[in-house]
Amino acid sequence: MPHLHFPCHRRRPLCGHCIHASLLVICILTCLAVYQALAFSSDLKLAHYIKIPPYHAFYMQLWATLIYSFVSSGVFNLAMSFKNVCTPQAAFKFSCPNQRTFFTSAIFWGTLSPNRLFGPGRRYNWMLIGFPIGVGMVLGEYTVMESRARI
Repeated sequence: MPHLHFPCHRRRPLCGHCIHASLLVICILTCLAVYQALAFSSDLKLAHYIKIPPYHAFYMQLWATLIYSFVSSGVFNLAMSFKNVCTPQAAFKFSCPNQRTFFTSAIFWGTLSPNRLFGPGRRYNWMLIGFPIGVGMVLGEYTVMESRARI
């Protein structure tokens, strides 16, 4: 069963409302901690469904996290040991596109903050109407499906 995945760019506006102009905090909260918490709870839920005791599932997740820490550090050190890494002259055309995406997103949501873009009287404020419209459409579809099920 795949992990529940929410892209980082969807969590940054929420953190940007809470923590203004703190890029490092926003990056840590959105791309690392929240994803790990979602993956952790998803694994515990899967273990519950297949009747693995929570004690065993929790300790196996701790071991997996420990092993993952060493493996990912090793892979990162290996990748960064290439000459001219993350440049157009890199061996094997090894580039780092996520680096630019992460930086741009952190600057956009951390420095500008959602209040300057979507706040009252701002340029994109009218786009927030999409949230209640989306909820209304889901509830409308649900009621139609429920009424058809009874017929």
